[in-house]
Order: sequence, then structure tokens, then C-alpha cells
Amino acid sequence: MPVTAPSAPLAGAGTERDARTWPVVALVLVFFLGVGATLPALPGAVRATGAGGSALGLVLGVFPFAALAGRLIAGRATDRGGRVLTIRAGLLLTVVAGGLLALPATVAGLVVARVLHGLADALVYTAASAWVLDRTPESRRPHALSVLGAGIWGGYALGPLVGVAVDVRAVGLVVVASGLIGLLLTARLPDRPALGEPLHGLRALLPRGVALPGTALGLGNLGYAAMVGFLVVHLDDRGARGALALTAFSVAVLFGRLVVVPLAAKVGILRTLPYGLVAMAAGLLVIAGTGSTVVAAGAAVVVGLGYCLPFPALATLVAGRVEPAHRGAAIGALTAFYDVYVGVGSVIGGLVADRSGTPAVFVLAASGVLAAAAVNVALARQDRRSRAVVGARP
Repeated sequence: MPVTAPSAPLAGAGTERDARTWPVVALVLVFFLGVGATLPALPGAVRATGAGGSALGLVLGVFPFAALAGRLIAGRATDRGGRVLTIRAGLLLTVVAGGLLALPATVAGLVVARVLHGLADALVYTAASAWVLDRTPESRRPHALSVLGAGIWGGYALGPLVGVAVDVRAVGLVVVASGLIGLLLTARLPDRPALGEPLHGLRALLPRGVALPGTALGLGNLGYAAMVGFLVVHLDDRGARGALALTAFSVAVLFGRLVVVPLAAKVGILRTLPYGLVAMAAGLLVIAGTGSTVVAAGAAVVVGLGYCLPFPALATLVAGRVEPAHRGAAIGALTAFYDVYVGVGSVIGGLVADRSGTPAVFVLAASGVLAAAAVNVALARQDRRSRAVVGARP
């Protein structure tokens, strides 16, 4: 796999004005608040239509598949049409999705709304990540991506608090408002399409240099799939308080994005990433074997601190491997690996839990995370060699 020299931000992107990414972080927070608000409202909306569990599964499950399909569109769209234009397209889809949710509920209407919202997720997140990468010096990219991730995490944390308090039609209005507020926040965002020819064909779906980092990202996120899908039931079945451990994990991730990632970036985030993943795997193994709330919560904190590292590290690596004109496609492909591994990992985890119990799910996830650590050691070596070659050029 060829490794190119790290690419610079867009011309003029290093200015203080362009480096102010707070409007993008704010619009991402508001957008994902709307996404999070839908989750507790959907079961009641489906029941109100008279439909059963299979319909609820369809309404819930169509979102990630739409997001995955959207990643493949979003990368090419943001490289060709510009980052801000792509964000705005996603926010307009959000307004339409919210409008559908605000109408009297039908299963078909809920499914269409979720599809549009999933596509919007792909467009907004991919373009926002590329926008931040374009306008941030390489040394600050992990921190900038981590702050962006904190906005997403904050939105997902706050959204359900809204969703449990109102019905799905009111949630639809919240989603509409999230799209409109996001559009207002884009009003003064600079947008310079990157110079160069965008990728075409299959290469636009998987740019060169993304496959191995994507595999590492996917394997590392098997731990996330285990935590959000099985932690509560695993601990509740043992008489512990699963919700408390999950809260500890969430708080640790938010803390890690704001504090740990900047510290790791100063040392060298690719150098520290394998250690973080090993710690994450150790936490998963502790969770597999414990029935204590305190022990599980402590282990969940370790898992959360390790989990905060992979995406900022690997997205920074990928951004340096491709030309600015290909950066949107690269980030879209990288996040698609996340979607695939988390989705497939959740399904496999369910099968393993049925056959061997929930402790086996966490052991399996730890194995995947350790495999991710090994891949990241290889990636760090590749990166050091490429920098040495670049530094030796006259």
C-alpha cells in the first residue's frame, strides 16, 4: 500500500479565522441531539400504529443501513461540491425527515423519515469531518476531530432526555429545529472546494491507503458494539447495575475526547494508540468476568478512555495519505468501515450471547480490539518510515 507524504491544509486554511471550528461542532451537536431524541420516541410511535416488534425492528434498523449507503455518496459529494454545500444538503434532508415524523404516524412514514435521517447523518458527519481536517494543521487534527466527536457524543447524550419527555410528533419538530439551526450555523462558514481532480469509479468508494486503517478502526469498535449492545443486560443478569457502568463509559469517552486525545497527540497519537487499545481489551475482559458494579464501572472507564483514541488517530493518518481533493471520499470510506464492523459485530454478538452467554461477547470483542492494536502497530511503523523518507528528501 503506497504511503504518501502528509498533505497540508487548504491554502489559507491555517489562518485563525478558518481554524475556528466551533460553528461546525455546534451544528453537529444540535444535529445529533435530534437523532438521539428520536430513539426513545420511536417504540411508542410504532405501537400507536398497531404494528408489532418486526415493524419496530425495521424502523430502528433502517437508519444505520441508510447511513452506511450515504457514506459512499457523501465522500464523493463533499469532494465535488464542497464541504459546506454537502452539510447543507444533509441538514435539508433533516428538516424533511423531521416534518415526516411530525405527521400522524404510519410505519411507512417512519421508515422513510429514518432513511432520510440516516442519509443526513452520513452527509453531515462526513462533510463536517472533512471541513475540520481541511482547516486544521496536521499537529492539531486529532484534537479538532476529538472535539467534533465530543459534539456528537453530547448530542446523543442530551437527545434522549428530550425524547422521553414528548411524543414522536413533538420530536419531529425538534428534528426540524435541529436542521434549521444547523443551516443558520453554516451561514458564514468558508467553503473552498479542494484543488485537484476528484476520484472516480470504485476508487472513489475506497481510496488508496484507507483499507488497513479502516480495518483497524472497525476491529477496535467491536468493543463499542459490545458495550452499547450488551453491557447493561450482562451486568443486570448478575445483579449489578448495568446502567451505571454504561454511564461511566459514556462520561469517560467524553472526558477522553476533550482531555486524553490532546495529551496523546502531543506524545504521538499513533504511537499511543496500541497501548490504549490494549487497555481497552483488558477492560473488556474484566467486564466479562465480573458481577460487581464498582469493578465493572471502573473497567468501563478504562474502555471508554481507550475508545476515544482510534478515530482521531486513524482519520488524521488517512487525511495525510490522500490529496485534499480526495479527503471527503477517504473519510466517508473510513467511517463506512466503522458502520460495517459495528453492525456485523452486533449481530454476531447476539448469536454468541444466545449460544455461549454474554461474557463470551466481551471476550470476543477484546480479541478484536487486540487485533486492532496489532494492525495499528504496523500502521505506526509505516507512518514513521514514510516520514523518514520525506524528511530525507533534499
